[in-house]
Amino acid sequence: MASPSSDTPTRKPRKKSMGNSSNLGSTWTEANIQELYDLRLAKKSWTEIGAAVNRTGGAAQQQWMRMQREHHPLVAADRGTKTPSPEKEPKDESPPDVPDGKCVVCGKYGFVEDGELIRCFKCQEVYHKSCHQPPVPQNHLQSAVTPWHCGRCVELEASIGSTLAENLHTALEGASTRKRRQRPRSNDNGISSDEETSTHLASQTDSPKPRRKRHRTKSTGPVSSEENMSETTAVPHELDILRNQIQNLEKDNSAMQQRLAEVMAAQKTKDAEMEKLRDAVEGLKTSLSDRRDSSPLNGWLSKTKKRITGFGGASSS
Repeated sequence: MASPSSDTPTRKPRKKSMGNSSNLGSTWTEANIQELYDLRLAKKSWTEIGAAVNRTGGAAQQQWMRMQREHHPLVAADRGTKTPSPEKEPKDESPPDVPDGKCVVCGKYGFVEDGELIRCFKCQEVYHKSCHQPPVPQNHLQSAVTPWHCGRCVELEASIGSTLAENLHTALEGASTRKRRQRPRSNDNGISSDEETSTHLASQTDSPKPRRKRHRTKSTGPVSSEENMSETTAVPHELDILRNQIQNLEKDNSAMQQRLAEVMAAQKTKDAEMEKLRDAVEGLKTSLSDRRDSSPLNGWLSKTKKRITGFGGASSS
């Protein structure tokens, strides 16, 4: 065995080693440290390392910690070459293969393409068909032609419908009011522009007060324009939603009118067929009446009836 190196500890370990040890009092040598280092590189557990080097008479973990405190070169080399252990690597907690998100109600993941989840066309949230209230039929197929809206978006559209109309009416009223305010005061008072100019010049020579008033009147122009711009652009999103709703209503109205026209055309066809049937029935009645009048049996019956009537009158007399 090689002699102990000068930079290795020579004192006995504090704890007993695992298993039976024949060299309990022996010291750590360079070969022992190299063996421990090789086992560390092989990523052995501390139990296996301690069992492999128990002939040194100390716990491998304590000795390795002592080497770390003394900055042993093998410890530095182990830090430079050692790769992180698998158990210390960050775990990937993302759910496996869930490209379509999770249900808003239950929080479980699923797929839209398989029909398990359904996506709202407006808010892009996904729901299980059975989790949504009211439940969505399982045979419902989502497409761009027939977009599906969740209950929250439907309630939101219904609640803001009247608000949008009121905001639009208010915005239009405000715009018309501002336009009326921006008109020249001479038009409102019925004074011509020449009279207003002469009056303004006369007042300007008398006192500078009207000039300041006119200056304030001019300065209010940009302010009113800015207010007009801010109020006009306050509800662009609501106006877009309202415009889309109007377009959808127009499409539905057009489809209903087309369907109504088809029903009316079918009704006219049925009425024409019924008229033909009535004419045919009337023709059959007329033909039957003519045949009855021209039948020999009918003449015989008429004569017989007259005879019976005459016989009855004679017997009574």
